[in-house]
Amino acid sequence: MRIQSQFPLSLLSAMANSVAGQGYADNQVSVSRDSALVAANFPDVNIKLWSPAFQDPKSVPSGFAQGTAPPTDQDTLGEARGKKIRVWLQGGVHGNEPAGDQGILALLGKLDANSSWAASVLDKVEILALPRYNPDGVAYFQRPLATGFDPNRDHALLQRKQTRDIKKLLNEFDPHILLDAHEYTASFTYGSSKQWIQAQDVQVTIFKTLESNGFRTSPYFTASSSGDTVTLTEPSSISQAGHNSAGLGQALTFLTETRGIRLADQHFHRRVAAGLLAAETIVQVAVDNADLVYNTIENARNKFTRGTDDIIVLDQARLTDTTIEFIDTRDGSLVDVPSSRGVHLFGAWSDVAERLSVLGVKVEVLKKEFNGTVEALKVESVSLASSRHEGVVHATITTSASTRNVRFPPGAYYVSTRQKNAAFAFVTLEPENISSFARYNIIPLDRGDEYPIFRV
Repeated sequence: MRIQSQFPLSLLSAMANSVAGQGYADNQVSVSRDSALVAANFPDVNIKLWSPAFQDPKSVPSGFAQGTAPPTDQDTLGEARGKKIRVWLQGGVHGNEPAGDQGILALLGKLDANSSWAASVLDKVEILALPRYNPDGVAYFQRPLATGFDPNRDHALLQRKQTRDIKKLLNEFDPHILLDAHEYTASFTYGSSKQWIQAQDVQVTIFKTLESNGFRTSPYFTASSSGDTVTLTEPSSISQAGHNSAGLGQALTFLTETRGIRLADQHFHRRVAAGLLAAETIVQVAVDNADLVYNTIENARNKFTRGTDDIIVLDQARLTDTTIEFIDTRDGSLVDVPSSRGVHLFGAWSDVAERLSVLGVKVEVLKKEFNGTVEALKVESVSLASSRHEGVVHATITTSASTRNVRFPPGAYYVSTRQKNAAFAFVTLEPENISSFARYNIIPLDRGDEYPIFRV
């Protein structure tokens, strides 16, 4: 049996045109506008629209009216940021540093709870927040990723896909300002009797707002001590760390280190509040100075990319004398721990003075007698290595500190720490240091001896 179907000629024509019209990247449909009678049912509405086509009508391609182009092309969409400061906030990079992610979450919560403040902030800045950079680490409450890699040491090798994915997102967002929120270990002790612990609520290079709210702060540092001399080291320019790596992208970066690792939930409200205030201050300062911040960073980027000057990289540590607040664990008091002003050497140690001079240390000879209070070190133990290293048997020495009155006659040696090469004096004259003159037996010591170099 044969069934014959008949189609209207107009439908067959439309189907033919539809099939014939298919082509690579050229499949626009024809425009069919509403008549005036129909259009009258769809009047314009009084609603503010923030999409690019309405914010900048001149950016709309002419082809949009012809039905051949979108209202905003892809290039324009990629650039449609306006003159806003882009701020990247990240916390929880290390999973056992909870004040980091909680501080960022607290800031987001404050924005959500205060719509008028949020509107004033978002009028000037765009914020991308990654509160929990390392969710596996947070779940296990451990520093590294689930794989055991330290996420804050992977920004040079990019070994983990997680690092690479976040790095791509960071580069796409291209922040002007980045905040990396961490915690530092609260329980490290310093001093000859392990009597000092760090007192700072949060370590970051912004002070005024935090201090006015009752928090203690300082730049971030790691520390080591030999006797009661504490050596502080601020972060270097290593590109493995997240905040440094972001800085290589011509961004202004901040590292916050809130006191916390190993404290569990102790002081947690104070710790998170300190982290929140640091993050909020960074954002608010950017908002209050939006034009200055935006133009300064953008102009610096343009100057760098268009510059023809030779690129000279200077990366050198500088020695600075300072006073840092610590807590004395023996009585709970806050104490200011300064670097020692100088050290005296008895006149008999001319060979030590000569070695220091070779190292570029300025050694003064006393012209007048000195009589005063100094810090003295008593040798508590000396352990000799079982073999020689480069012809020398190394000595491992421990000491305890006390103060007493001593007299130095004219001709004794004095070394000031207020000089460029003072670090050589710290390294060589502190007996417990692994490169000290005492370790190499240039200054031989036995248990019970008084170390013949005194701090003033």
